[in-house]
Amino acid sequence: MSAIVRQLILMLHWAGFISLVWVISIFTMAFINQPISEVLQILIEGLDPRHSNGLLYLAVFHYPIIWVLTGNKSFFPWQNQQRR
Repeated sequence: MSAIVRQLILMLHWAGFISLVWVISIFTMAFINQPISEVLQILIEGLDPRHSNGLLYLAVFHYPIIWVLTGNKSFFPWQNQQRR
């Protein structure tokens, strides 16, 4: 794989991991501050493609995409195993 493609995949991995941490923190704060029914409604609206901004999709699907493209099974980006 060329160096540019490796860097792009690593950037996708970092972006997905950061968005996953962000989404988990948002829903944790929502569970603390709001009733569960409202949080579930927010989650359902976030998964609706018409209302989604893509952050939730990036958080959920970045790992399978990285795994399929590279075969890298490490969840954390700093444990990235580069194949040469």
